[in-house]
Amino acid sequence: MSIESLVVATAGSGAHSAAANLLAPLLAYDQANNGRLLPTLRAYLDHDAQPYRACQALYIHRNTLSKRLALMSRLLNLRLDTLEGLTTCMLAVRITDDAP
Repeated sequence: MSIESLVVATAGSGAHSAAANLLAPLLAYDQANNGRLLPTLRAYLDHDAQPYRACQALYIHRNTLSKRLALMSRLLNLRLDTLEGLTTCMLAVRITDDAP
């Protein structure tokens, strides 16, 4: 069992609420601007934060990914170039994906 699976399995309603609150600015931006921030974040995390692999999966240019990551960092008030920021986002995405 991965740590991610363990955290998701033990996450209570407070964790689900906190994860949803963390990601709310991305969802709001995507809805208001027909954006692709949340799918971009998922792809970036799914590809181990490796820009080249994420760009290939999303069929976007590296500059597009850089701009989206910068915007996500501002909206989330998190640095996506740190382990803490990436881990926080990964857990939030996984917890909300697993929400009932």
